[in-house]
Formats: sequence, structure tokens, C-alpha cells
Amino acid sequence: MDQRPAVSISMSSCSGGSGVLAVAGEIDLTSSEQLAVAVRDVVTRGDIDRITLDLDQLTFLDSMGIHALMDVKSWASEHGVVLRVSNPHNMVHRVLAITGVLTELMDEPQRSSVQQADF
Repeated sequence: MDQRPAVSISMSSCSGGSGVLAVAGEIDLTSSEQLAVAVRDVVTRGDIDRITLDLDQLTFLDSMGIHALMDVKSWASEHGVVLRVSNPHNMVHRVLAITGVLTELMDEPQRSSVQQADF
């Protein structure tokens, strides 16, 4: 029986208030809580205002994984931290695109129309 963890999450860099969490493996029902714990740990340190989840090595993502990504994005935002994903490819990119969350997870937050107006 294979005893490797379904997902591996590690801080790959942290500087200037930004952190990058490298996510490898699979995010599904059995591993989605690990993602939440990792993001909470980084946010509660208090020295981060932006987190990027590098999905370059993520090989599988199911509906629970999508739910986990959206939940951690929302939770981080409630705590004043911008969370986005980078480098999704192959199946992970397709799943995020088909479900309509790819743009929301990858794009920078939009400024309000008041902030965008030229005065």
C-alpha cells in the first residue's frame, strides 16, 4: 500500500509581505484540509499580505479541491490577505477553467470603480 501523502505543501519563498506556497500532488476530499491548514498557518503569522499558491506540481484536483481553493481564498481575504494561484496546467487548468473559477483564482483583485475613476 502506498503511504505517500496525497498532497505536499511547502513555503517556497517569502519576502516583502508575499509568500509562495508550492502545492504538489493531489487536492481532493482526503487532502483538502491540509491546504486550509497551510494557508491559515501562513496568514496567522501576520507578516504576509499576499499568498500565491504555485500549482505547477499539482496533478489532480476534484470538486473538494476546488471548494478548498475557493474557501482559502475567501478566508485569506477576510484576514486582509490576497490569495491567488499560479502555474496551473494540464488537467488542473482545465478543471479550473471549466468550473469557471480560473479567472477568479488567478486575477488580481479589481479596484472599485471609485478608485478607478479619473478625477
